[in-house]
Amino acid sequence: MAMYSTLFVAEPASLEHGFRHWLDPDDRWDGHRDLHAGGSVASYPSYLEERIPAFVQGQVHWCSKNLSSVELNPLIRVVTEIGSSELESAILFPERVSAILEAFPVSFGEKLQRAGEFAIRQLAAKWAAVMSTPQFTHSVSGVRVEDDWTSKTALALLQPIVDLLRKRTDHETLYLLVEY
Repeated sequence: MAMYSTLFVAEPASLEHGFRHWLDPDDRWDGHRDLHAGGSVASYPSYLEERIPAFVQGQVHWCSKNLSSVELNPLIRVVTEIGSSELESAILFPERVSAILEAFPVSFGEKLQRAGEFAIRQLAAKWAAVMSTPQFTHSVSGVRVEDDWTSKTALALLQPIVDLLRKRTDHETLYLLVEY
């Protein structure tokens, strides 16, 4: 099953209005567009962009695929240096929507927004090291199922997040929208 991940910044008070179609139990719309009905999409990045809700398209955002709390909670802990820090549920959508919306801790955004290039590279290296441990690379039976992460891989995921945070205002929070 495909998992589409979009990180975006928004004011918390705007979420309910922004996702009103998804939250209304009487609304039959599931929030997704049928991108195949009207022809083809020019590129994969265009496909990712066009499938997200209009509200999210209007925010500063970054579209990705297969990025979830499994990968992002370790990053949050590396950045905040708080072992229990993680994404928190922002809105509970009805089951028909097949999506989750989670908020990043404020301290995560503040630290990354101020981090210099050297610090960002160090954080990427630490994140790669965590994601290369057996907890993330091996099955419960001990069989390796994932390759180790490199610092370059981690930095390629971290840099767009930093770029988003540097565009946010003091009143905005970083969110993760995951659609299945």
